[in-house]
Amino acid sequence: MKPNFSPLLWSAHGVVRRAGQDAGQSPRRNRPRVRAMVQALLAGTWLGAGAGPAMAASVSVGHLRCEYAVNPLGIEAGRPRLSWELASLGRGQFQRAYEILVASTAENLQADNGDLWDSGKVASSQSAQVVYDGMALGSRERCYWKVRVWDRDGEASAYSPPACWEMGLLQPAQWQAQWIGYVPGGTAAWPTHTEMGPCPYFRKVTTLGHAIQRARLYVTALGVYEPYLNGQRVGHDIFNPGWTDYHRRVQYHTYDVTPLVHEGPNALGLLLGDGWYAGYVGLGGRNRYGPVPLALAQLEVTYADGTRQTVGTDGSWKASTGPLLQSDMLMGETYDARLEMPGWSRVDFNDSTWGQATPHAATTALVAAGDAPVRRALELAPKKITQPFYGHFIFDLGQNMVGWARLKVRGPAGTQITLRFAEMLNPDGSIYTANLRGAKATDHYTLKGRGEEVYEPRFTFHGFRYVEVTGYPGQPGKGAITGIVVYSDTPRAGHFACSAPLINQLYHNIVWGQRGNFLSVPT
Repeated sequence: MKPNFSPLLWSAHGVVRRAGQDAGQSPRRNRPRVRAMVQALLAGTWLGAGAGPAMAASVSVGHLRCEYAVNPLGIEAGRPRLSWELASLGRGQFQRAYEILVASTAENLQADNGDLWDSGKVASSQSAQVVYDGMALGSRERCYWKVRVWDRDGEASAYSPPACWEMGLLQPAQWQAQWIGYVPGGTAAWPTHTEMGPCPYFRKVTTLGHAIQRARLYVTALGVYEPYLNGQRVGHDIFNPGWTDYHRRVQYHTYDVTPLVHEGPNALGLLLGDGWYAGYVGLGGRNRYGPVPLALAQLEVTYADGTRQTVGTDGSWKASTGPLLQSDMLMGETYDARLEMPGWSRVDFNDSTWGQATPHAATTALVAAGDAPVRRALELAPKKITQPFYGHFIFDLGQNMVGWARLKVRGPAGTQITLRFAEMLNPDGSIYTANLRGAKATDHYTLKGRGEEVYEPRFTFHGFRYVEVTGYPGQPGKGAITGIVVYSDTPRAGHFACSAPLINQLYHNIVWGQRGNFLSVPT
């Protein structure tokens, strides 16, 4: 009977057994050699029959991270923490030592010239949060780095693939932008701005020179924002900046917008929502921090000759309102597609009817963002549609989730569709909303009447499994509603499954519970 070996083990056993027989040894006397060579094969150190002495298994280095992020932009840690991971085909491998090179240019790093920091060979098994200990770093400085290690046998690995990080704006004086806001009726209306109002749109056209080397957009808001450049959305983040105590600090983000700018006129655009700053927060009502959202943005363009051009928010920016009539994290969003302004963030848009942004003297400290951004992660299709009452269509997504619903619809201009969200149903099949404690969790969409229309809210989210749709023209199909799941973009660390369905369901609930409660801040 064959030993209970895996195919790989059995193959190795057979090879060594035949080799022993060829040498005139009995299988029983050859067992120690079989065992040793099988173990060597598993460890990746067996070189095959006729080969020389076994060599130590090598390790490789990858997944480099700086301040927990991959190639981050705009960090403010003067001595950032560096981490990496090891991989090996062999068992029992570990790191005896490491060497980190940090260079000011990619060319220096490729030449193994760590002109910012060469750690030398450091006898240590540490591979997480190794503190940078090189030359002092300044604002906007870009650093390139790589690492190699020595394994358990003292053999050096190859250098890892290169990684990089970039410093942010480390001094307040380097911000040349001003906070801006906009409320129809002027600043006199701000202290009484206690009800949800339309979201402000801002735009600015500026002319850039030739030979652009790189461009960075530093941006934040007291509220939440979406940035645009030449008609394109910048980045994929949602609800930036994350919730902080705005009386103390607000996070800013850095975006590489080099591919989006060009010589000649360029248009910047910003869209603001109340967010946690000026909207409803928990049970505390509105305006816990301020009456209206404010924006701060600074575009920096570096040219090939080293000169820099800066364009920041100030009173010269144009401002208006548009189709986003109301938007709140808890209450929901109201959108009138008839008021859309196609191309509002493009150079050729006619903004002659727009007003002027109002500068505001905010004193909140600016800090570089250090948390994982919120992003769209999954889409859920409805499992079924019911109609407990005439015209009230209930879409069951089959899973309690956090995010919003994407609506697809055709109909006459002016038709208003209402979406309400709930986690449970009443006995009569209608949605249960008693647990919302004053949060309306309701979105309104008014059609413009031009073919198929697709609507997704921007600055609100809901916790729900069921979506009630009223006002829909005709009988909706399952494609009318799609659940868009959003949460902080934290990497999945592992998976679990077993033979017990109840435990698997418990694990499933835990994963979805984490998804729903990791949105900017854990709750």
